Amino acid sequence: MDTQLQQIALAERMQTKVLALWEDEKSLKEIRKAYAKGATDTEFQMLIEMGRSTALNPFLREVWLVKYGNGAAQIFIGRDGYRIAAQRQPDYDYHLVDAVYSNDKFQMWNGEVQHQYEIANRGNLVGAYCVVKRKSATRTMYVFVELKEYDLKQGLWKSKPATMIKKVAEAQAIRMAFQSTFAGTYGEEELPEEKSRIRDAELVDSIDMPKSELMITEEQVSKIDDLMMLGDISYERINAAIKQFYKKEALADLTMADADNFIIRLEKRVQNELSQNQNTASVIDHADKPAEKSENPKEMGAN
Repeated sequence: MDTQLQQIALAERMQTKVLALWEDEKSLKEIRKAYAKGATDTEFQMLIEMGRSTALNPFLREVWLVKYGNGAAQIFIGRDGYRIAAQRQPDYDYHLVDAVYSNDKFQMWNGEVQHQYEIANRGNLVGAYCVVKRKSATRTMYVFVELKEYDLKQGLWKSKPATMIKKVAEAQAIRMAFQSTFAGTYGEEELPEEKSRIRDAELVDSIDMPKSELMITEEQVSKIDDLMMLGDISYERINAAIKQFYKKEALADLTMADADNFIIRLEKRVQNELSQNQNTASVIDHADKPAEKSENPKEMGAN
């Protein structure tokens, strides 16, 4: 099986495992405690239905719920969550997002974005746009958001404003393109920080499930993929190692703790193989080179 098919199979297995989270009673208790504090039974059921329909993982902060006092709860989806769920849609073709600065040449012409800029001296940040193309549509969906409408001038809005405003544009465009899937959700960058952002430290502290029970993360999978490419290691070797060391069938079956351990093993294996290859190359290079004549009379046998 080629690499692309292996990656598709892995994505499907991970999607299946995420869906299983939304059916498991223990997982649902942890999700409610960490990612739906204060939610009523009805509101939590809304989160469950969103999780099931999108196959997003709350433990990776792809989807969660926030309750503001006695007000209605709101469901938030992270930038990666929007991307993952959108790319799973059968009608998804592609989407593009970028920031716009005052010195850029930017316009919408006949329904198409025309955007040109030089890296140096782009001027002041103005906003961001996102276009989403569905296979069934003849034109892209388009959203432009202005920085002044969302900039809180604090936190990440102060240090990384382009990143933040792009997230807003991306969330709105994907919601518009796939309304039936994402209706009623928000990106955390779209509301004031004190309401929309849940601190990562607080979330981690509120989760009782150890790494030995949580499933492998996308970040860990990406790390393993990078090491496989670096060491030119096939999926067959990876699966054989997983069966040998963890008694599991495939990468997607690993827990977070398994994956941490496996990454350490893989890093050592790649480093050893790269070192051996370098040593072999050095020996070959040395053998191919003609012996250099010594300029030392004694080494040349002179009296």
